[in-house]
Amino acid sequence: MTALSHDQYRAIVHGLYSVVLGLLGGVFLIYSALDEVAIWPFGAWSWLLPGDVSLWRAMHTGPLLNGVLAIVLVYVSHSLGASFKQARHIAYAVILMVWGNALFYVFRIWGETRGLAVESQQFGYGNLADFIAMCSASIAMVTTFYAVILLIVLGLNKLRSLS
Repeated sequence: MTALSHDQYRAIVHGLYSVVLGLLGGVFLIYSALDEVAIWPFGAWSWLLPGDVSLWRAMHTGPLLNGVLAIVLVYVSHSLGASFKQARHIAYAVILMVWGNALFYVFRIWGETRGLAVESQQFGYGNLADFIAMCSASIAMVTTFYAVILLIVLGLNKLRSLS
């Protein structure tokens, strides 16, 4: 099997960026849960972060999972023997997934509707942060479906060729 392409390596690096973003989200999750920045042995300082603890928990776990998913999808495309063009499409879809979801997790913290809608019955009218979160998540969703469906087709073709 050939080596990964430049685009596939690029997608892996973007996945790793997402992991770093998730790790940083974990630091802010701690500060959000404590309502302070506590750095032992230096002390603690009161700091109220926007959003609630559940949003910061999502900011921690979401990018971590997206980063791992990005890396897995790239390696799955490689192991299923994706053509250069297919591998490139999957790699760029993965990069869009990573950053679309990253924007979603970041901007929903400042949103009124948690980035899920421009307007909802439960949360009311959204703001610009909601709009950015919702649009970026929509792009991520469509590109992720594209990549996964393409991988399913590749997987089914591989199964047929093995029988």
